[in-house]
Amino acid sequence: MLNKGAMFGLFRALRKQSGGLFLAKRHSVASQETRGSIKTNRGAMFGLDARIALAIFGALSVISGAALYSAIQQARVTSLLAEMNELGKAVESYMLDTGTNAPLWKTDGSNNFTINYQELVTSSVAGWNGPYFPEPAETSDTYRYDHKIYESGHLYYLEPNTTWGEDVAWNAHGCGNASFTGICNIWTFISLVDKEIVKALDKQVDNADGGKNGNLKYTYPSGAAADAKWHVFYKVTQKM
Repeated sequence: MLNKGAMFGLFRALRKQSGGLFLAKRHSVASQETRGSIKTNRGAMFGLDARIALAIFGALSVISGAALYSAIQQARVTSLLAEMNELGKAVESYMLDTGTNAPLWKTDGSNNFTINYQELVTSSVAGWNGPYFPEPAETSDTYRYDHKIYESGHLYYLEPNTTWGEDVAWNAHGCGNASFTGICNIWTFISLVDKEIVKALDKQVDNADGGKNGNLKYTYPSGAAADAKWHVFYKVTQKM
């Protein structure tokens, strides 16, 4: 038979152990709740991070698309300006080799300022050392060549300081006829160019001074709306 002291000691030990088990259980439950809370928070954060990432990706996609479009437009502007410069150099080379101006397509009528482009690609003139431009002339209208992107390319003798353009008739400013005694400039001409390209060209060449001024002028076809494709004129050199 156990004495009272031994019984009291056993009771205290069992009580302590029971309390420890209770605390351990509470700690386990609290830990599970904490882990669940952390897991939930992590899930919420992941969802938020994903939404932010998608928003950023969407914004970058828009920016990249706009930048790509701008780069393509600028490449087209640069290419067209280079082509018009090369066309002007072709006339200069013709004049240097032959000692004469590039001949007119017609010597009377409304086209007495139009250069005969055919002479830049094939000619029997003494000193000629072409072809000076790679595109062949049209068979019927030898004053021009078919353009690979736009309608066609031309060359004109025109007055240097005219303010024509847009809806102003520019035929009156030709100076290829023998009676004209002023200085003529040689202008390259590309027909039916996208309006956005024309505007960008004007900004690059003349700081966007409009279609009637500067070294680059533009107009839209007779009878066409202003938002249609436009004609572009670019002054490249003087007539001899």
